[in-house]
Amino acid sequence: MSLSAYVAGVISLACIVGPWIVTAPVLRAAVVGHLTGAEARLTEIVLGLAGLEVTAQLTGAFGGFHRWTLAAVSLVVAAAVTTLASRAIGPRPARQPRERRRWRAAVLIPIVAVLASSAQWLAGAASSYRTGIVQVESLHYHLTHAAFFVQSGTLWRPHQVSASSDAAFHPLNAELLHAIGMLAFRNDVLSLFLNVLFLWLLFLAAWCVGERFGAGPAAVTAAALLSVALPMGGTSGGNAQNDIVVLALLVAAVGVLGQAAPVEETAVAWTGRAVVAGLALGLAAGTKLTAPGAVLGLLVGWVWVRRRSGAVRTALPLVVPTLLTGSFWYLRDWWFFGSPLPTFGLHVFGVGHDAVPLPALSGETFTIAHYLTNAHVVRHWYVPALHADFGFAWPLVALLPLAGVVLACRKGRSTDDRVLAFAACVAFVVFLVTPSGAQGPPGQPFLFGSNVRYAMPAMILGLLALVRDPWLARRWYAPAALTALELLRLSSHVDWPPGSRGRGIGAAAGCLVVVAVLVAIWRRSPALCAAGAAVVVLAAALVGLPFTRHYQSHRYTRGGTPYASVFRWARSLHHTRVGIVGFPQEYPFYGLDDSNSVVYLGQSVPHHGFNDYTRCSPWVAGVNAARVRYVVVLSDPDAPAATSEFTAWTGFAGGVPRFHDPAASVFVVDRPLSSAGCPDA
Repeated sequence: MSLSAYVAGVISLACIVGPWIVTAPVLRAAVVGHLTGAEARLTEIVLGLAGLEVTAQLTGAFGGFHRWTLAAVSLVVAAAVTTLASRAIGPRPARQPRERRRWRAAVLIPIVAVLASSAQWLAGAASSYRTGIVQVESLHYHLTHAAFFVQSGTLWRPHQVSASSDAAFHPLNAELLHAIGMLAFRNDVLSLFLNVLFLWLLFLAAWCVGERFGAGPAAVTAAALLSVALPMGGTSGGNAQNDIVVLALLVAAVGVLGQAAPVEETAVAWTGRAVVAGLALGLAAGTKLTAPGAVLGLLVGWVWVRRRSGAVRTALPLVVPTLLTGSFWYLRDWWFFGSPLPTFGLHVFGVGHDAVPLPALSGETFTIAHYLTNAHVVRHWYVPALHADFGFAWPLVALLPLAGVVLACRKGRSTDDRVLAFAACVAFVVFLVTPSGAQGPPGQPFLFGSNVRYAMPAMILGLLALVRDPWLARRWYAPAALTALELLRLSSHVDWPPGSRGRGIGAAAGCLVVVAVLVAIWRRSPALCAAGAAVVVLAAALVGLPFTRHYQSHRYTRGGTPYASVFRWARSLHHTRVGIVGFPQEYPFYGLDDSNSVVYLGQSVPHHGFNDYTRCSPWVAGVNAARVRYVVVLSDPDAPAATSEFTAWTGFAGGVPRFHDPAASVFVVDRPLSSAGCPDA
């Protein structure tokens, strides 16, 4: 990466993101009022994220998702919002003397929990820094969607990333953030750390959820315990999975509104916080299909506990912001496929569409509830998977959220605790009936262990309800027990990326020192703290160029995946059109600078379906229509024979072999293929 390209990336990113960093405090003062401390920072982060996402969505909906276009729109919109918001700010209240809190040894407990969890996630980032991001789903659709946004300049057109897959219909708020990083620097270096930032946002939000009850340390350690479970931790710090984004935004909504949920709060105070909470809920719902259950539970619960204030007047400040930040991708799917959830049929007054067919998954999509009465599956699949995910103490980890739900119902608990319990129940029921929860052949739900992460919204809400119980709040032993469970989980080498534990611990310790110094400065002078944060950002920008160059020079050169050889070959491609078929791992073919165009070679079928070709002649016609320079056939490591026909067809039709190994075959298409050599010609 050249110096000029890096400087352009830094400037463009500053113009895209920077305006919302400046606008967020003004908008927070106008919407919520004058807050201080962690709650103020959490509110500002939610408002800034909402402004950035909505601006990018509206710009990309009209084909304007380009670096300098988005930068200009972001500057203009943020300036307009700041001007309007500054007029609505009320008089600043008299400054109250700062309360001096005594140092307590118990504060060390959440610090240890945060340090341990951060070390694991930063170890994942360090591992991906050495090899490139190799996590399967990240290469399949998370990063592929982000690269497609950058390539096409539009967010409105769905992108098919594989045959018989529902990935084209997913909400993509997190992928949009990855795309903004790619848009600025023309590579995915910022994607290494995006999930780590949301992990820290989760800790900040958890602190705000528990602080009013004196349970801040316990809430933080509860979040840390879930963050190191196998479906969430391990390499999540260095990939593009979006589960941590959902958790952070859900807890942020609770952290913002939990300070004003009691019925006795004034309507004005509650309305402002409800707007911010609604924005956070919408961001979560627009990130992953596992979020709407928890989002719906929180919305219904909060409206119900304040129904005496007027259901409509209570619902509007919550629902309208939720729709603003969470509806874009569902509206897009409705426009193109006739339903906001295309895998489900939708008919209104006899008009609608049938579910999009996914024949490759037929017979392999089962709900978790489907097998609950099957003792064999529970014993031989569910229990081992839970043991692998949470360790030998998995029954205790699973029962703690349930205990939180039960205790939230006892007499004397606050109304917002009961809302947490209700939302946890709704989210867990949705988890049990999610069609892909126990995916796999009949009687063999081999993806259950990975999909346990779909239950994390229910688990975090249940745990937060537990730690806010008066029996546990303000007690040192609650966070101590949760931290002990976390450290016990991290004692296994399985939970750490190979060779990256030391790097993760060192990076986490360094980050902790920087944060501690900034907090100490902030207690003396917030202005000086802002200057210190600016120095940290400037230092990061200065080391960013050699850091990025080193990353690009080693990206996809050191293995870590069965497709290491073909990924290494693809490093040399620039401004090339590549077609792939087979096991969908297309992101590395976008190249080091994301300049290549990548298309999955499939065929459209009735009802908006998208499947693999089944005959040679249509395959040849499809390759010619795609106008690709290379055809890449990727074999599933577990079923290499499944894609051998594509290799044979391309050879029959005149494709020139360029690369071959057991995992992949590459053909050069320097002239239109001919179907004359096809067996079905």
